[in-house]
Formats: sequence, C-alpha cells, structure tokens
Amino acid sequence: PAKRVYRGIEVLARKTAGDRLWFQASYAYSSLRGNYDGGVNENVDGETTPGANRDFDYEALWQNAYGILALDRPHRFRLDGYWTTPWRLSVGLQAFAASGAPLNRFGFFNDAYGAAIFLEPRGSAGRLPTFWGADLTLDYPILVGPVTVTLRAYVFNVFNKQIAASRDETWSLNASGNYPADLFDPDQPNSNDNYGKITSRQDPRLFRAAVKI
Repeated sequence: PAKRVYRGIEVLARKTAGDRLWFQASYAYSSLRGNYDGGVNENVDGETTPGANRDFDYEALWQNAYGILALDRPHRFRLDGYWTTPWRLSVGLQAFAASGAPLNRFGFFNDAYGAAIFLEPRGSAGRLPTFWGADLTLDYPILVGPVTVTLRAYVFNVFNKQIAASRDETWSLNASGNYPADLFDPDQPNSNDNYGKITSRQDPRLFRAAVKI
C-alpha cells in the first residue's frame, strides 16, 4: 500500500507594536516518511503531470522504496517582519532556513525507465546543504495632491547565496555485465561520471522596482 506519513511540531511567536512594527518567527521540526512521493513527483525526472507517478509501475521499483521522502525537511525556520519608520519608509523582511533535501542513488532498471532502482533505502544517500536566504522590500509613499504614489523596491536573495538545489542522483546509466543479477546490488559499478554533481542552484540576487498609484 502507498504510505506517506508526516509528523511534526511547530513553535510560533508573533509580536505587534502599535501600527508600525510587526514580526513573526516560526520553527518546525518534522519528518516525512513513506514509499509514495505524491501524485506530482518532481523528484523523479522532473515529473509534473498530476496523477502520473511511476512508483508502483513495477514490483522491482518497490525495492528500498520506503524511506525519507523528497519533501522531508527536519528543520525549518522562518522570520517575517514589517516596520514603518518615522520617515515614512517601510521595510519588510522575509528570511528562511531549511534542511537540505534528501538524496538518493538510482541504479539502471531498463531502457524505458533508465535509472529507477533505489540502490539504497529511499533518501539515505546524504542531503543537500542547508537552504537559506532572505528577501527585502522597501516602500516610500509620496503625496501628489489627492493621490499617493508609492515607490517600491524588492531585493530577492539579499545575500546572493547560490546554494545547490539538486544533484545528479543517477549511479548507473546502463546495464552492467552482470545485469540483471546485480539489479539491486549497491556495489554495482558506477557508469555515470556526473553522479553527485550539482544540477541546479538557488536563483541569484534579483532587484525589482514598482510604482503604485
């Protein structure tokens, strides 16, 4: 049977000081375990078709399939704040940090599915680095007769961190000389020189400006 079990606990603090200052901080500790990543499973081949999931297509795909699911993040922290200064400038801050995503080691299954066999229990091949960042917004209103013109600036990824967001998880690209006897063998030879290399990163710093009337 398909299983997807989330357990978590969250602590949240919120503070307001008049109509000028507001902030909220939260921390969540959780786990996500099972053998089913959901109807939309982007962790496998970028699959984004709702309801299309290969997890149970073949019995061989069940081997080592129960474990840490793709969206498991044991630690999550978030801070949001907004301050209207005495000079009419408003400052907004959104900051976050989360554990890196779990990694897998996939072995060759067949020509149609490519690397689809879990050579180790799901999600047990390490983790990506801690993913964190901060965004900043600035608002400044200008009165023009009966109209308020607000100049607005956004800075996404303030610290310009470009943390690894994914790595190549394919261990074997093709059948070995012992195939299919070593189909589930974690010691089968590595036939992918790109295994473990970074395939995507956090978006770099971005500036955006707007005018609200």
